Amino acid sequence: MRSAFGVALVLLGGAAVPSSAASPSFERGAGPAEWIGDLSPIPVSEWSYARAGHLLERAGFGGTPAEIGRLAAMAPAEAVAALVHYETVDARGLPPFDETGIYPEGIEPYMLGVREALPAAIRTGEALGVKVKESGRMRLQPVAERSYFFLWADRLEAGRFGHWWASRMVATPRPLEERMTLFWHDHFATSNQKLRYYKRMARQNETMRRYGTANFRDLLVLMSQDPAMIWWLDNRLNVKENPNENFAREIMELFALGVGNYTEEDIREAARAFTGWTSEHLEFIDRKENHDEGEKTVFGRTGNFDGYQIIDLILEQEAAPRFIAGKLYRYFSREELSEELHAELAQVLRDHDWELKPFLTTLFLSRDFYSPASYATQIKSPVVMAVSTARKLGLDAVPGTPDFRSFCQLQGQELLYPPNVAGWPGGRTWINPATLIARANYVGEVLFPERVPPPRRRGGMTGMSMTRSPSALSTRFNQSQEYDSPTASRAGRRRAAQTVKIDRRPAVVDLAGQLREAGVGSGEDAVDYLAVRFLRVPLSEQRRAAVLDFIEGELDGNPIDYEAPGTEEVLRSLLHLILSAPEYQLS
Repeated sequence: MRSAFGVALVLLGGAAVPSSAASPSFERGAGPAEWIGDLSPIPVSEWSYARAGHLLERAGFGGTPAEIGRLAAMAPAEAVAALVHYETVDARGLPPFDETGIYPEGIEPYMLGVREALPAAIRTGEALGVKVKESGRMRLQPVAERSYFFLWADRLEAGRFGHWWASRMVATPRPLEERMTLFWHDHFATSNQKLRYYKRMARQNETMRRYGTANFRDLLVLMSQDPAMIWWLDNRLNVKENPNENFAREIMELFALGVGNYTEEDIREAARAFTGWTSEHLEFIDRKENHDEGEKTVFGRTGNFDGYQIIDLILEQEAAPRFIAGKLYRYFSREELSEELHAELAQVLRDHDWELKPFLTTLFLSRDFYSPASYATQIKSPVVMAVSTARKLGLDAVPGTPDFRSFCQLQGQELLYPPNVAGWPGGRTWINPATLIARANYVGEVLFPERVPPPRRRGGMTGMSMTRSPSALSTRFNQSQEYDSPTASRAGRRRAAQTVKIDRRPAVVDLAGQLREAGVGSGEDAVDYLAVRFLRVPLSEQRRAAVLDFIEGELDGNPIDYEAPGTEEVLRSLLHLILSAPEYQLS
């Protein structure tokens, strides 16, 4: 059996991976129980291929045997540094998002909605670059159709951006960079459902990527001034004459302190400090004339505070490092967190003045991170499951078939569309009998894209499912017979489908070639090789026996004939069975 795993892996620079450290296997996975709660570094003598795989699974999205082998051949500190200090890795080969270009020059995003565009058209005779009809019925129909086009096209373009981002997660040589971007997207949860302007979401995404492992205080300032966040939490409406408390509440409750670590008075006074922080198009603007210059009392301190000073006051609270340390730990390690370990982790953030790299280094090097309580105990989110499948298959992008966005939407984790400001609940909520079946079906469609039925057409919108309509029109316009809203929506939707092109290219997988290159000779070898390559824990004895029975039946007890016409299909069916197992849902 060892022959299936004895293949040499090539390191950076061409050296072979020492078999003692990097032979692909499940051996020396979870550490001993004494490691639970221990932040001291894992020693070199305890490093293994399985633990390197666990690190890449959590600090990234998993990888191929060669990628795991590179980390396994390093000392633990070197492996962690290679992931955490990713700025030294050249990522210029990753393609930028290729925009469709749905928005012409001069269009103001706040005018895109029909409720904004139609009243403007009545007042001025035109809106969104379209004139109303000079006379007759349905004078506003051209404007309504144009508005609906922008709404539907933005929904499609946001889906394209999510697919591009997921493909970047697959292809990146800096996996932690994208994993942290995904973490912050959930932490500072902002949804395009309200914004209806994907460009703001794209700008926020880039900020999270650029500062994702930098200084949390700096990132908190940037998110407070982020145009998407300003619109999402209504700080554009926060002026001295009428303070809006939405952002002040969420920065305390969800972004920095947690429930119970502030008072309602703290929120009211902090909101006054954030007055005047607004945006135009994609830029932050500090309108001094809208800022409340009066004294505010927050956390027992009084002064003429502005937004920067409130953020500093928030981070001075004892609850702040505990809240962020706990959030990061639960995301990367596990849900259960003892009081003692929680205090130690918070102290790491304090000691390094909110720098995130030292915290991540401490966490990923710790014995606790590889303990039985942490090892392979997380349930993959839909996005992580889809991305890790592509990475482990050796792909360079998320396939266009099956539709990644529709899969994630139905599973409850569509990128750019978290359910609310609290983000995705995660954990065990990802899994139930229906989602398990859907995950197995998705993997099957990746491996057998020819079996995927063509996307349905709805009013010209190919393969586009919606949780709800982008917007609803005011009925008072309908009563005046100035336009027909269903006709306008259909026309806008049809034009959007014609304008925004969706990539439907399937994955190109040569599974037989991969197994032959790995030296896999028999059906049993194939089962064990694929299990180690794709899973973090072994299949149960019962499931392994069932899978083994399948492949031996298909091969009729013979060695794998890689030249036989049906070998690729048989091996893909085998992999589909393995990836349909509950063990594959664990990270």
